[in-house]
Amino acid sequence: MINLIAKNESDFQKIAKQLLGSIDLLYKSNDIKTLSYIELDGNLGAGKTTLMRHILRELGFAGKVKSPTYNFLESYDIDNFLHFKSIQHFDLYRFTHPELWLENGFDEYINSENLVFIEWASLAYKYLPRPMIKVAIDFDENITARLVSW
Repeated sequence: MINLIAKNESDFQKIAKQLLGSIDLLYKSNDIKTLSYIELDGNLGAGKTTLMRHILRELGFAGKVKSPTYNFLESYDIDNFLHFKSIQHFDLYRFTHPELWLENGFDEYINSENLVFIEWASLAYKYLPRPMIKVAIDFDENITARLVSW
């Protein structure tokens, strides 16, 4: 398990780079041709979208990175990381029932062309495969540092 402390944006940038390195190692060492998804776990305000912004920056995406809370999904084209052509960033916080995963056709996004990150995945576990990596972001509201582990 990797445990890192994030106190500022620069720390999140370093953590994003290390997480992408872990994804790369996992992909290559297990001869995996498709990752299922990476779960981003943490309370509201923990820094899940901040981490995603830095992951996307590391992959060369220069546009605006928005939280997908209100529309469940934001998609980003990337320059071929491993063999993936896009990042799919889901936020299931507003799911009222797990069947929304299937009703919206989101299961089709977990494929060999997409690197998928899911916030609040527990709200659709019934229909999701097991995550390849679970990233936990823990924090105390009275302390600005975050513990990021996977």
